[in-house]
Parts: sequence; C-alpha cells; structure tokens
Amino acid sequence: MKYHRLLLLITFISSTSLACGVHNDTGFNFVTEPGSLDVFGKVVEIRQSNLLSNADKLDYLKRISFNTALNKPAPDKISFNLFEAIKGHYSEVLINNTIAIEARHKQPDETNLLVITEVDILDALATNELSWQQAKTLGLVTVNGLKDEVETLDIWFNHMFPEPDTL
Repeated sequence: MKYHRLLLLITFISSTSLACGVHNDTGFNFVTEPGSLDVFGKVVEIRQSNLLSNADKLDYLKRISFNTALNKPAPDKISFNLFEAIKGHYSEVLINNTIAIEARHKQPDETNLLVITEVDILDALATNELSWQQAKTLGLVTVNGLKDEVETLDIWFNHMFPEPDTL
C-alpha cells in the first residue's frame, strides 16, 4: 500500500510536469517581460480586493468582450502583442478587416509593441469598468515597444476606453 501511494504521487507529479513541459517546451518556465512583475503584483492585489465585477466570468467571455470593443470604429488602430503577466501567455492582436486575437508561440522581440496585463483587466476596459488611464495609473497595464507605436496605441485606447466622466 505504501508503494502504491508513492507510485501514484510520482505519476501525478510526472504528468503535471509533462503538461507544463509540453506547453513551454522545456518544463517549468517563468517568463517575464520588462514591467510584467509590477503588473503581476498589481493584478493580484486588485483580484484579492475584489474590485472588479468579473471574477466569476470565464476568460473566454472576457476575451470576447475585449475583442468586441476593439472592433468598434476608431482611428489609429495598430496591431500589437499581448502578454498575460500571471499566466505567461502571449497573443497577437491583428488588425485586418476585423480584429483577431490569436495565440503567439514565440516571444516578441523588444521592437514589437507589447501590452502587458491580464484578461480580467481587458474585460474591465471593454465594459467601461476601468478607463485606459486608470488601468495605467493603477499599474494594471504597461506597454513596451517603439515610442511611436506606444503613442499610437495610447491614443487608440484612450479613445476606446475613456475616463468615466467622458463615457
């Protein structure tokens, strides 16, 4: 009986390690981007304080909400990459006839426009629970990339996710 528990424990640990290894190619891999650890901490704080009303909303629905908001007409749209600071996942937000959010399997380089946050913050932006400026001021989002592209994204998101008194 003692060996059965040990075998079960080894099997469980191996399968969870393998799952992580398949996803990240090499096993445990803690990915960070410049500014992502600060965002990580601030998002954890906001989640623990229950300040957002979307804690029970599925991530899939949060992504749809954000995608829908981005597809509204606006000047100065720009493709960008998204890094979820807690999950360590990358996505690409591509501007074509419509906006598509797709998984990205490689890390972007420092010249790629990169928004660092989590999907619950994106959903809060899309549902007018947070403005772009509030999210930046609270440290819930940071943007890395070339200065001109960061400014273009900032103009777009300030237009799409305005302060509450201008909603």
